[in-house]
Amino acid sequence: GTIWRTLRLDSVLMIVITGVVYNLLLATGGKTGWDLVSNTLLHVIVPILTPIVWIIAGPRGLITGRIIGYSLVLPLMWAAYALVRGAAVGAYPYPFLDVATNGLASVLVFIAVIVVIAVLLALVLWAIDAGLQWTLRRGEQGAPEPATEPAGD
Repeated sequence: GTIWRTLRLDSVLMIVITGVVYNLLLATGGKTGWDLVSNTLLHVIVPILTPIVWIIAGPRGLITGRIIGYSLVLPLMWAAYALVRGAAVGAYPYPFLDVATNGLASVLVFIAVIVVIAVLLALVLWAIDAGLQWTLRRGEQGAPEPATEPAGD
């Protein structure tokens, strides 16, 4: 259904964007031991493997323009929650969301940029999905019919 399709797209978008944002803006190094292992898995390996697995295993045909629009709801709700909670408790989950330090306009621009990146990534995934579907259909059309066993004696 629509909710599953939306959450499936969200799962790919959100983990890829998490990996990009973390590695470009938050990674400071200095991690050792199990912290290094878990951090590498969460912020490097999983954001790389998730779209690769999606490309290999699908499922295909779930992305539409409507689903892309719906896929923005959850991240925008999270951002709104983070901003409201941050204002209430005086602490934000990430430095780039800190309204007290950066100002509301700067934080909202950052969120808008992330949303634009998410939409562009979703459009790329949609194009890849459509291309893979086309390739699979072409392969099925050119495949020979499976051999059948002659009727029993």
